[in-house]
Amino acid sequence: MFKKLQTKHAGFTLVEIMIVVAIIALLAAIAVPGFLRARKRSQASRILNDLRMIDSAVDQYAIETNHELLEKGFAPLQQRQQLIG
Repeated sequence: MFKKLQTKHAGFTLVEIMIVVAIIALLAAIAVPGFLRARKRSQASRILNDLRMIDSAVDQYAIETNHELLEKGFAPLQQRQQLIG
């Protein structure tokens, strides 16, 4: 009978598990907004780079076709650069 009282059960209590879950939730609440901000910044950067690539392709095409695009009403290079930054 004394042996039964002296044995210890290994494991976690419900309170300990709830504390761990609360800590994980707090860390997630801190990390998620930062992750979303970084994702939006990277998407904006990618869009700007895509626009620069398109601008470069338009310029290259205009040079190869003797500036026919500029005669047809496309914006000059300086105006396009002001638009995309």
